[in-house]
Amino acid sequence: MHHKGAGSLVSSNYDQGSSWAVEVGSHLKVCSIVVENINKNGQMLVELLCEECNHFLEIAEAIRSLGLTILKGVTEARGEKTWICFVVEGQNNRVMHRMDILWPLVQILQCKATS
Repeated sequence: MHHKGAGSLVSSNYDQGSSWAVEVGSHLKVCSIVVENINKNGQMLVELLCEECNHFLEIAEAIRSLGLTILKGVTEARGEKTWICFVVEGQNNRVMHRMDILWPLVQILQCKATS
């Protein structure tokens, strides 16, 4: 699935078990997002690599508000970019799809980039 509009490109690769978005926001603040299935127990890896991104806690809260449990969260500087990584799973055995996580993150980061 590909969708291009409002400065974003989203793809979902069902064979590889990952979904991603790039070019979230303006040309000055670009953030790439990867949401990937990491095992059959419903755990997923959510990675963001952002320019000028210091919204770790806001992103963590957004992930939790989706009904996900954060098992691990890490942030680190990678050159002039910030790498943010979460390992998550659905609460109470709730099945989540990658796009259910990806779209809200794209929307949050787009709002941050335009404000």
